[in-house]
Amino acid sequence: AKASMAGADETASKIRETERMMSECQASRASTSQRIGELRARTREREEAASKDRKKLEEIRSAGREGICPTCERALEDAYELLVSKLTESAETAEKAASETSKETTARDVELKALANKEEALRKRRASLDQQLTTLRRAEASYDERKAELSKLRERLSARREALGKIGVVKFDEQTYAKVKAENERLRRLHEELIALRMVARQAENDEGEKKDVAERISRLA
Repeated sequence: AKASMAGADETASKIRETERMMSECQASRASTSQRIGELRARTREREEAASKDRKKLEEIRSAGREGICPTCERALEDAYELLVSKLTESAETAEKAASETSKETTARDVELKALANKEEALRKRRASLDQQLTTLRRAEASYDERKAELSKLRERLSARREALGKIGVVKFDEQTYAKVKAENERLRRLHEELIALRMVARQAENDEGEKKDVAERISRLA
């Protein structure tokens, strides 16, 4: 019974730890999702900026040195080379920035999937621990119940033996013998049941070893 109680307490502690890890995982998922949204918005902004610069650059190159600036509506002349250079640089910078944020978004997407897998593994571990705790609690309650019943039967048997002892030598009574024999058989069955319950409690405690694959998955994702 003590081993069962200790196992139940340890399992309850593992459940609390699993819940804490699930809470942290959920917070990380929310934070990562928000970051992905920000990155995608920034990528779109930089792609749009690069597209605008490329469009202006194309207009200026099409107009040539003698053309009119699409922004200030003045003759390009000597400003042509400078504008081409600046717009080219600006477009390339925006495109590079868009590429970087896009790569970070991809990495964050992978991270988000890993967090989702980790949370699912933790959810399964929690369900398994809940089941294990229920088994331990039931075994503990059943053990206590049978132990109390066995104690009462032992008291009754002891009282009967004591009463028979006070009577002394008496004529053999087949009916009384049958009753005492039946009581002893009932006592034996209860004792065997208690032994079986102890084995159930120990088995429930050892079930944690079967969850090694879940623990390894969680460890790899942590």
